[in-house]
Amino acid sequence: MLYFSELRGKTVLAGDLYVGKLDDVVFQVSPAAVVTKLFIKKLDGSKFFLPYSAVNRIGSRVHVDANYPPIQLEENELFVGKNIVDQQIIDIHGSNIVRVNDVVFIQQPQLHISGVDVGILGIMRWFGLEDIVRKIFHLIGRDIIPKFLAWTDVAPVELGRGRVMMKQSDTKLKRLKPEDLASHLDTLNIRNVKRIVNMFDDTYASELFSNLSISLQTSLLRTFLPAKAASIVSRLEESEAVDALITLRRSERERIIGMLEKKQQNEIKRLMNLARTPVGHVVNNQFLTVRPQDTVASILQKVRDSRNDIDDIRYVYVVNNENQIIGVFTLYELIIEKPDTAAYKFMIQNPIFVQLSTSKEMVLRRMKKYNLNSIPVVTEKRHMLGVVDLLDILDDEK
Repeated sequence: MLYFSELRGKTVLAGDLYVGKLDDVVFQVSPAAVVTKLFIKKLDGSKFFLPYSAVNRIGSRVHVDANYPPIQLEENELFVGKNIVDQQIIDIHGSNIVRVNDVVFIQQPQLHISGVDVGILGIMRWFGLEDIVRKIFHLIGRDIIPKFLAWTDVAPVELGRGRVMMKQSDTKLKRLKPEDLASHLDTLNIRNVKRIVNMFDDTYASELFSNLSISLQTSLLRTFLPAKAASIVSRLEESEAVDALITLRRSERERIIGMLEKKQQNEIKRLMNLARTPVGHVVNNQFLTVRPQDTVASILQKVRDSRNDIDDIRYVYVVNNENQIIGVFTLYELIIEKPDTAAYKFMIQNPIFVQLSTSKEMVLRRMKKYNLNSIPVVTEKRHMLGVVDLLDILDDEK
């Protein structure tokens, strides 16, 4: 077993001739991760590749053949030091993201990467302190051992030269919560994020997408084909979709929206129009309306039927046939009435409301003055558009 921390910096000799210092190790991007080259630093500071087939023996020094052909890094090869050590990886079995502190090699029969060390000993080994740390822990009655992950159980998230090497088994990567993977993807460049997102089916990809930063969401939508972008957007909550779409150019946005189902198109367009107003971005469409002639019994049934669609019903709004608001009542006021009582008999007429053009300060002032937890938003003709909750507008003020 060899560690990269022990290999790096070793003197390389061709017979008695000094060749240079071992600066890095090159491996083939494949499940076997076979070592193919050494990267040598000469006395003058220049560097060159030496084929691993020219290596005769590795001990305190690296002994190589005197004659070896000049070679270059190939497309399917990467560096151990530059691309693996100190990089973040996904531990598939542990379902978390860890950092590589050292790399382990085994010769069976070719030298290849066996695994990575993600524990504290992997760090101490670089400073020659591994044995000392082991002894200290042994003295206090604790034995510390290297924390290894087999190469077959890790998937490097991002490797050099803009490349990504991920295991093709996306079912293993799905063991990571979308929000955990998203927090790491926010640190990568857009090309690599796109490749990772493309590994998953659109359902998981949309969950992952919804947890990314808005700026990264926008960049992804611009790089995806319109059909792919529309597929992901269609699986988002409409308010989340608006957050991502509103920063796109109008032509880009309309191309994606045009591929959605008509009902979702209309809702997204409605929310986007709201978002351009002082309180539009905090208006929600979770409200219940009834007709003035509806009875208490029928309204209570409507409340029960809507519990999966509306998170918190505090007020019930009464609208006429033209969807104009004409009254309001609370749930308490509803349940104390007789089952056959019509809404118009106990509703509060001329309810307090605001419009999209109303400033946030004025909205808060009215809610405070009339002791309201939420307030309806209407058009100039008093058509119901939505409601603003007190907590939402207070959060927006922070």
